[in-house]
Amino acid sequence: MESISPSRILSYLRCGESYRRRFLDNEIIPPSIALHKGKATHKGIEKNNVYKKETKEDMKLKEVLEIISNEYDQNIKKEGLLLNKEEETIGKDKIVGEGKDTIISLGRLYREEVAPDIMPLYVEEKVIIQTSQQVELVSVLDLCDDKKNIIDFKTSNRKKNESEISSDLQLSFQALTFRSLTKENPNSVNFCVLIEKKQPEVQNLKGTRTEVEYKILLNYINIYLKGIRNGVFMPPNPTITYYCNPKWCGYFNTCDFTKH
Repeated sequence: MESISPSRILSYLRCGESYRRRFLDNEIIPPSIALHKGKATHKGIEKNNVYKKETKEDMKLKEVLEIISNEYDQNIKKEGLLLNKEEETIGKDKIVGEGKDTIISLGRLYREEVAPDIMPLYVEEKVIIQTSQQVELVSVLDLCDDKKNIIDFKTSNRKKNESEISSDLQLSFQALTFRSLTKENPNSVNFCVLIEKKQPEVQNLKGTRTEVEYKILLNYINIYLKGIRNGVFMPPNPTITYYCNPKWCGYFNTCDFTKH
């Protein structure tokens, strides 16, 4: 049976052209510094949640920061680093060093101010969901606490708009995964945004998911399946998306749909 994942669906919806190049043409490009920072920070959070689920205690601050730092270094060494023109002018070593300083600050913020208030119930829980389209949706529930609140950690250099919580498809996928696992809805879906600043701060946004959001999500899944089965890979409208930008898309400078 054909398998699909939330990450692939979201990638297709963000930009069909970059999806085609990545998954059909197997044109793999190195991650940006922003992706490396987010991935490393998430690994530290994940490891702490796994540990706390088993022991009911958080890891020591030093341990969390070591995981984040090592993950960052290893990923850059293994996967490489894509620099935009501005970053090339600054220089790779400085960009990497500043990135390390940032994730250490964010890791400290998470461990000292966020982690103590979370008791994990589910961590990185893999669920296979059968769909009406004869495909399996393979999804992972990143984190749900003991009060049945789904928490999605983000790293960002700015606060999120409060309206994002109600429309974010990734949170809808997380809620659907929880419902498939437990046969009930989560009490809430949440963004916990670790904001990169001189003095980093936390932004918490809270929302819910109902049958309305699940229906919308199903419509997007159907559009994705119809698109890939018919070979339709639409680029986004660059005037209404942040993604069509060399800062965020590694394919930008070789894309047929951009000025470069």
